[in-house]
Amino acid sequence: MGEARHRIQHLLAQIAANPALTGVQGLRVLNEHWRNPDRRSAPLGTAPARSYGRRGSPQYTPPGLVPTSTAHLPPPSRTWTEPAKPRINQPRLADAVSRWIEWLSLHQSRIPAWMERVDGTMDGAPRAENVELHLMIRRPVGRGVSVDDRGRWISLSQELFSVQGLYRHIVQRGNYPRQPVYSPDARFAGSYREGELTLFHVARWYASAGVGYDLADRVQVSAWRARALFHGRDYAETQYVFPG
Repeated sequence: MGEARHRIQHLLAQIAANPALTGVQGLRVLNEHWRNPDRRSAPLGTAPARSYGRRGSPQYTPPGLVPTSTAHLPPPSRTWTEPAKPRINQPRLADAVSRWIEWLSLHQSRIPAWMERVDGTMDGAPRAENVELHLMIRRPVGRGVSVDDRGRWISLSQELFSVQGLYRHIVQRGNYPRQPVYSPDARFAGSYREGELTLFHVARWYASAGVGYDLADRVQVSAWRARALFHGRDYAETQYVFPG
């Protein structure tokens, strides 16, 4: 904008000082010097007005016209634009934790508030154990399940894994059958109704889906933070104990 303003003021000053620059021919000359401010003008009268504008023909210069130069002005500034981020389709619940971490890192607004960041900042990647729990307690719920039933399953799952050793204790005391390998595609086929779905039903199903004790221990802190947020508590507390 500074360069354009300088050139306009210079040309307007020449028009005010030299009447020969008025009229159609004068406007053509001004237009030429606007487009080519550093071109040297030909002597007066070397070309007729009808040849003006043809390539290779000399240009008509009225007396008193001083070509303006912008060589002393700084180059126009260019606005820096942030490069576009790569587009990644949202993964499926059964996809690997690493794919979800990559996707969530690009979509920061989709990261739940209770999740911790790897580098401790507000825009870093979520911790792997946080994402692992987030997926693990949502995968069993199939399509068509109501919002209330889905919330009941998630709440019981958070309660089950938020207490250190509770999952192990229930499975061992109940002698529930356990699969050696965790299956992320397994779905819960029982009833989600209140009173028919208990903490023991949830623990039995996770054991049958192959959730091991080491995995339960690894996501315990994550489950506490998610449970604290679900119940409106401060998920940043260090005392991971719920009353009762």
